This record gives sequence, C-alpha cells and structure tokens, in this order.
Amino acid sequence: MHRWWQIVMERCPLTLIDGRRVIAGDGIKISKEAEKMPGVKRLHQESDNSGKAPYIYGHHWGVIGILSGWVKKIFCIPLCAELHEGVETLRKFQQRAQPTVDAQAKVSVTSLMAAMAAAVVSALGKRCLLVARRLFCRGAGVCNP
Repeated sequence: MHRWWQIVMERCPLTLIDGRRVIAGDGIKISKEAEKMPGVKRLHQESDNSGKAPYIYGHHWGVIGILSGWVKKIFCIPLCAELHEGVETLRKFQQRAQPTVDAQAKVSVTSLMAAMAAAVVSALGKRCLLVARRLFCRGAGVCNP
C-alpha cells in the first residue's frame, strides 16, 4: 500500500489548495447475500427511496482517496480502504490500536475514518486537507451544525 502511495505522489498531478494535497474520505455499504460471511453485519441503509429495505446485510467500507487531475477534470485516486464494522477480531489480530476521542478509546465509523485519514497523512508526510461528509466531522466534534 505504501508503494502505491509513493507511485501516486510521484506520477500524478495532485490537486493543491493553499499548498495542501486534498484527500477525500467516505464510506460505502456493500450488500452481501451471505449473512455468515466474515465481517458481514446488519446495516441501516439511509435512502430516500422507499423501495429499498431499511436494513441490509453487508460490509461497511471506509475509503480514503487523493484528488488528482487538472482544472477541467479532477478525479479521486483511492489510497486505502478498510472494513469499518463487524471486524473487531480482525483489528485485534492486526494489533491495531483503537482510535481515541478525548483520550478515551472509541470505536465508531467516525473515529475509524479519522484514524485512517491520520495514518494516510502521516505516511504521506505532506500537509493535507480532508474533505468528508458532514457525518464524519459531526461525530468527531470538529464541525458546528
């Protein structure tokens, strides 16, 4: 993964705002047919479409990407993705520290996205600007409603 980041940083025309690289974070819920598959969890589905079921069984992914391109065409290059819900055992196996909020361990979709973004920024070693949905900053206490 770090080699991929190095290739992107060296070869892609990265979008800059005030000298900072722009990274984007978002989550996606992918429906799965198998309820017993590792990491599959019952997930609430936010949708204005009344034809969709309110809950699905699936994986909830968090994804971080970096914006690249030119003035007329900007796109997002994925840097990393990880399962965010239903994988506590996997996190323990990988010996990953739990994210903290106000110096207390807190595992939530918001804290996991923030920890993933912090890891990317730290590994890139460059100043970055994170763009994410309001859901992520609201739970982290950085946005005012």
